[in-house]
Amino acid sequence: NDSQVKALGAALNRDPLVLIQGPPGTGKTRTILSLLSVLLHSTPSSGSRTHVDFESYARMRAASTHLTLEEKKSEWARASPWLAGVSNPRDAPPLVAQNKTFHGTHSGRPSSESITSARVPAAPQTQQAHLLGSDAYKRLKILVCAPSNSALDEIVLRIIQNGLIDGSGSTYSPTIVRVGVSVHHSVQSVSMEELVQQRVGEMGAHGDAVRKFEAAIERDRLKQAILEEATVVCSTLSFSGSGMFARMSKPFDAVIIDEAAQAVEPSTLVPLCYGAKQVFLVGDPRQLPATVL
Repeated sequence: NDSQVKALGAALNRDPLVLIQGPPGTGKTRTILSLLSVLLHSTPSSGSRTHVDFESYARMRAASTHLTLEEKKSEWARASPWLAGVSNPRDAPPLVAQNKTFHGTHSGRPSSESITSARVPAAPQTQQAHLLGSDAYKRLKILVCAPSNSALDEIVLRIIQNGLIDGSGSTYSPTIVRVGVSVHHSVQSVSMEELVQQRVGEMGAHGDAVRKFEAAIERDRLKQAILEEATVVCSTLSFSGSGMFARMSKPFDAVIIDEAAQAVEPSTLVPLCYGAKQVFLVGDPRQLPATVL
């Protein structure tokens, strides 16, 4: 409707701080999905501002078809081939022990012994990931936050179920990761722990201390890689202050905070520490206030 289009216009006007207010059931979450679509696929104009034909955008959205579950799975497999066991070309190859056998005697040693002489990189099978959506647009990185896990999981579920709209009006599923704890089972498939588990598998329960240490380092490195690759990162306000966000090489271009009226001000400031150019606060100050214990 007109008020939702006005909210999208504020995003394209590059206003640094945008407040979006609406009573329950007025489409605030739907507006967030549209914001993500517009931010990820808007093209800078020759002037100082960005212009989009909203009528054409509305027609494309109305005419677009939603992907079936099988089509989504196919697109996810093409976008993230490493989830099926193919190595990510951005990752370092794993180290593999190389055994060599030496003959002869020295200082009373056996005449033949097998020792691990080196750890050499294995030659992994790599496959270039397919870029979903049109690649003619500048790829932004957006952080979506909420004060509680339940509010955040609701947004993530809507993104998974409905997808986003690209510049040609087609529905697609963005590369998304849900970071944090207490993840609802409905969005478990895009949680950080689930994505890491799919890429490395479970470590043996009886591994020695060295192997456990190496596995912990490997998991931490994979978490950082997944965070770097994701176009849409979803986290609670408090968890966005964790160390993995501070180690990111690319800052977030925009931050969207849902249920912003339910968050205390200090927690709202946490996700704003990563160089975002735009901040969107979405909520209703007439609903539940912030919980302060």
